[in-house]
Amino acid sequence: MEVERITTVIRLRQQGEAIDLGFRLVREYALRFYLIWFVIFLPIPLLVYGISHLFFPSWDWVGVLVVWWLKPLYDPLILYFFSRALFGEFPSLRQTLREIWSVLKPSLLVKLLFFYRFSLFRAVQLPVWQLEGLKGKAARQRLSLLKERLTSVNAARLLLVCLHFEWILYFAPFFLIKIFFPNVMDMNTVLYFYDGNIHYVPSWLSFLEIFSYLLAISIVEPLYVVAGFSLYLNRRTQLEGWDIELAFHRIVNRLGRVLSVVLWVLVFSGCVMLYSIYPTVVLADTVESIDKVRAKQEIERVLAAEEFQTETTVFGWRSLNASEDSDKNESQAFKYEEQKDGFFSRALQFFLWILLGIGLAIIVYGVWRWMREQSFLAHSQRNRRALGLQRLAQTPTDLSGLPDNIALSAWACWQAGEQQLAISLLYRGTLKQLSQQYQFKVRESATEQECLQIVRHYAVVELVDYFAQVCRTWQCIAYAHQLPSSSQVQQLCHEWQRLFVMKKASASADTVVISD
Repeated sequence: MEVERITTVIRLRQQGEAIDLGFRLVREYALRFYLIWFVIFLPIPLLVYGISHLFFPSWDWVGVLVVWWLKPLYDPLILYFFSRALFGEFPSLRQTLREIWSVLKPSLLVKLLFFYRFSLFRAVQLPVWQLEGLKGKAARQRLSLLKERLTSVNAARLLLVCLHFEWILYFAPFFLIKIFFPNVMDMNTVLYFYDGNIHYVPSWLSFLEIFSYLLAISIVEPLYVVAGFSLYLNRRTQLEGWDIELAFHRIVNRLGRVLSVVLWVLVFSGCVMLYSIYPTVVLADTVESIDKVRAKQEIERVLAAEEFQTETTVFGWRSLNASEDSDKNESQAFKYEEQKDGFFSRALQFFLWILLGIGLAIIVYGVWRWMREQSFLAHSQRNRRALGLQRLAQTPTDLSGLPDNIALSAWACWQAGEQQLAISLLYRGTLKQLSQQYQFKVRESATEQECLQIVRHYAVVELVDYFAQVCRTWQCIAYAHQLPSSSQVQQLCHEWQRLFVMKKASASADTVVISD
């Protein structure tokens, strides 16, 4: 599963929050879904109601029962749409009709309509059968791993709540008509209508019964299936750490962008260096040998032009060694031109090396600054303190090295500006006192929720409430980075003194009295 393509925020949620996420998905994609839903859903219930009305005209409840029994038939189609919508893919009506036989497999329909028709966990089991495609022993092992206690309990609650709301929506139109038009319909007529004790059934009452139940199924059934799918995703996030995997993907993407910029700069610098050291191509090295006779004829033709027929007489003194002087002047001029070209090439090369050095310095500074922002460098005292607090936040169950007076030490840390350390002292001190008082052990890898469950199993209500309040405060400051107020922390310190220090003192005093 390509987790990075999921359109929702993947994180570990509470069970109720996961169910609410499923409801939110249905509301978000309701328009696209219901255009497909009514085309696929309505034909079979209308056919069932027609056959029921034809063969059992006095017992219309038979049609309701058959439609209710066939409800799981549509659950794989609902899951097919929303499992792809979660990844940004929205199947069209044509695509859904084309894939309908691959989705509604006979083995899956047998499980849904017969073996697991009355299962309380069907919404959580369906993704394992349909999306993972597991069968037999592998499916049972997978389900036993996914059906953790809280997930199973909330899946059963979800089924019961959806069942009640479905029947409430089913009977709501009858009660509305009774409220607004009391003389039109008697509720006893409706009850007799389902018992089959009346011979004449108004046609509008039959249509109202069909419309209300189909509308109730259309509203509640997608909510039930998608909420169960959300519980399944939340459990897999807990087991497989999808939120951590996504965080690593984001880090890799950011590093990839930085490395791509560095790579392009190095490629550009390499091209510049190659260009600077590549020898200059001389035209004389590339010109092919030319026929001397033809060249001579071409020169004579050019010199015969009118532009070269002008003659000028010049009077002056000429040295006897004129040929030697001219050769010497030409050689000096050539050396001067060569020196001038070498100077400009060296200046250009020096300038390019300077640009390359500046570019590398900018890249190194950018990488260093990014690493400092990401807390990769921890050489300063402030960073070491932050790193220590971060380690403290990651191991809140380390109960060693605690001060004697937890409340006073926590309040002193709070006033000194070390808020996270103060709440950590209260959390660890409370856990240590409770573990010593009730003789239970806490694993270092235990989470806050697991510690709270252990305390609820052993301690009295007053201590459980206090520890739950400390847990919430610790989670807010350690994970959500939300600081509590000073009055709230002061109240927690006072409560700690009252619950552990004063009670211990009073208990020791009572012991002395008894010993006397």
